[in-house]
Amino acid sequence: MKIIRHLIIVLFGMSCLTANALEDSLAVSNLHTVILDFKSEIKYVDFGSSEIFGSKLSSGKMLSIQAKVPDFHETTLSVVTGDGKFYEFKVYYEKNPNFAVWNNESLISSKDTIGISSTKTIHFLCDDRISDLLVGNNNVIAAYAKGIENIVKVKALKSDFDSTSFVVVTKSGVICPFLLVPNQNPADLSVQIATNHSILTATSESSVLFKNAAVNNLQMQKLGEYVFSEKHSINNIGIIKQRMCFSLSGLYCKDDVLLFRLNLTNNNSIDYEIDFIKVYVQDKKTDKKTAVQEEELSPIYVYYPNNVNKSILKGDSSMSLIFFLKRFTLPPNRILYFEVFEKNGGRHLRFSVSHTEILKAKNI
Repeated sequence: MKIIRHLIIVLFGMSCLTANALEDSLAVSNLHTVILDFKSEIKYVDFGSSEIFGSKLSSGKMLSIQAKVPDFHETTLSVVTGDGKFYEFKVYYEKNPNFAVWNNESLISSKDTIGISSTKTIHFLCDDRISDLLVGNNNVIAAYAKGIENIVKVKALKSDFDSTSFVVVTKSGVICPFLLVPNQNPADLSVQIATNHSILTATSESSVLFKNAAVNNLQMQKLGEYVFSEKHSINNIGIIKQRMCFSLSGLYCKDDVLLFRLNLTNNNSIDYEIDFIKVYVQDKKTDKKTAVQEEELSPIYVYYPNNVNKSILKGDSSMSLIFFLKRFTLPPNRILYFEVFEKNGGRHLRFSVSHTEILKAKNI
């Protein structure tokens, strides 16, 4: 009886999927990647032939498909999605398909043609973080600019490659398909992608989205201006030494970034030449015989007010700067340190920030 009951349940489930079956035709090439964009997460995929292949993209709702070889025999592609729908596609070969994206409502073609060179690198700048990159031809390579999530560099490995597809998918799920063609002297070496898929020539003011921060450089500039305009909210963290004062006057949090407002005052008549400022986390020293572990932190951005001299602090003057660090917390046995070093001098200043103070960061 249990076996019969289970069989009935399976047959009922299959009948539900069949009732929702949707059939379509797909033209697939070995030189172009086609993206299938479903409304629900992909649960099951079956390629009817080993001559086609593909993979789920980062969103879980998109599937890439491409041919391994030209002129393959007509085959099938089957997909089941989380909303209970079963999709059956007839897949056939076409060297240059007239669409790049299928989404069950429309077919989107690669309307924008970009010239690619084997001697020059083309940069694509997107106004959103990029989650997936797909190039249809092995003679063209694409990769993220190191440490930056919205800039991609593209280059041809040979000058006479076959035209191919290049698809950028953003974190928010926008698909931007392009057609890449050989051009040893492309008119534009930088291309800006808007998520409405309008293409503009990139300018020097294009916003960069750093890999380790949720805010870009323009936003950080504005945040720095805001924090600099705020009144000091901390007055008990710092050090006074050799007629110098190095202190923390504000601590803020924005998304996944911590902002530390630092003040440096020189009450001497001799100028203070800044060599560098070091930020690091260190274990509390509990035993002289125990080695102290130190972990240096790199700022993702440093804001200086306009017209400030970043390297020399004149006598009887002060300066402020704002350090942007990737958001973090500390256990009770670790301490955050800020240390400023004088170039060719001995006025080194250091102060600490406890784990409890970091938790008091003001949201902005």
